[in-house]
Amino acid sequence: MIQRSSIAALAAGCALALASCTGDTGSREGETNPTTAYTATPNGCPAVVGVAKDPIAAFAGDLYDPNAEYQQTTTTYEQISDVLTCYAPYSRATSTRTVYVAVTVGKFDDGTGKADRVAFARDGFNQNRPTDATPVAGVGEEAYLETKPASGGGLATSLNFRIQNVSVLVKLADLNAGDSPSTESKAQLEDSTRSVAQALANNPDGYMSR
Repeated sequence: MIQRSSIAALAAGCALALASCTGDTGSREGETNPTTAYTATPNGCPAVVGVAKDPIAAFAGDLYDPNAEYQQTTTTYEQISDVLTCYAPYSRATSTRTVYVAVTVGKFDDGTGKADRVAFARDGFNQNRPTDATPVAGVGEEAYLETKPASGGGLATSLNFRIQNVSVLVKLADLNAGDSPSTESKAQLEDSTRSVAQALANNPDGYMSR
């Protein structure tokens, strides 16, 4: 049986690396039956970005390339979670907009076969929520949003949402927003990020498996 100290260490590393999950390991009355939880990450990035194709195209605008290849990585945190990340820049001349999606599937296993993966993912999602994040209603079961300067300049908005034992991070960046982006450009970026996240939250079975 895995020790709680090991769980904490693995989960902390998972969270720092890819905004993943950790939390109380106990099942709770009224929680979703863990047998209905999702069992694996999506089968590649095309399935993920395909569900959100239209809002991604709207965000990229004239930079959009329907044949863009997403950089894909898969990471496993034993007995904690599996993570699929997808990243692509849409660029032309001096303009660049980027799309990043990370799908984390909580697979907590305490060795009894009775662990509640949904409760574990929910608790971890809330523990990793930054105190200054903005709650977002209507996207998944719970969600929050942050907008900050992008690495290397510009502006980036991140929206995290959870559905059952799956946490999804959507991060869109406009690298040409400048050092002092306008209120309008910030609002547009946040709207675009929410639209991509909403598409993924509305159709999880389009890219996830149980």
